[in-house]
Amino acid sequence: MLDFTDKNTQVKLNQNRLKEESERYYEIKSRIGILSIFYSIFAAYTVQLIKFAVTSENLTWLYYSVLVLFVLLFCLSVIFAIRLLIPKEVAFKEVPKIFYGKLQKDYSENPSIPKEHIKYYIRESYLHQIENAVDSNYKLNNRKSKFHYYAFTFALLAAIPYLTCVGIKTTKDPVDIQKVELTNKYFNIDSLINLKIKEVIMPENEENNQEQAAQTNEEPTVNPDLVIQREPEMIKENKDIPETKQSTDEGGN
Repeated sequence: MLDFTDKNTQVKLNQNRLKEESERYYEIKSRIGILSIFYSIFAAYTVQLIKFAVTSENLTWLYYSVLVLFVLLFCLSVIFAIRLLIPKEVAFKEVPKIFYGKLQKDYSENPSIPKEHIKYYIRESYLHQIENAVDSNYKLNNRKSKFHYYAFTFALLAAIPYLTCVGIKTTKDPVDIQKVELTNKYFNIDSLINLKIKEVIMPENEENNQEQAAQTNEEPTVNPDLVIQREPEMIKENKDIPETKQSTDEGGN
């Protein structure tokens, strides 16, 4: 049974959830490959449908109405697909040496913190950072999932008037139909999914040892006013990782 009041358990739970949210982010982005199939089908014949509406005579209002409905739904789907693809800032943990290096030095210079309690304050700073990273990525993934849902839904709805227009054109102008080869070479779903972030997890025996130590050793009370708050690194896709934050970026609360 998990002890949610144990700080080491909280750290491990947030580490695992941060990894899940990172994998979920790239999995959501990879779904654009499915949408591209719909867009390839639509692009193959849309221009001819519009040209047919402009040049043909004696077309009923049904064709024009259905064509306008298709264009509207298609445009809405593309708009949400673009919002799905727009790069956003993803939360990452800082490099570990920040915590056992500079942060340890900052705590050791605080006379209010006993030397033997420094490791607990460092853990509090680390826990604060990964909790914020999990919250940030969770909200980001929910927004991206919503964009994909609307893009996919509008694409499915657009297929109905699209096929109706194609059927009407085929009936009235069967000679003009051309076969178009559809390709999806620019989207490789498998390669995008393989971009998931890999993280090393502590061996099981080491986790058990830490859990036993936490149960046998009573930890001191950490003063929250003395904990140095560390925010996660916010990095956009295709952007270089920023330099390590300096002490001026650290909060004292």
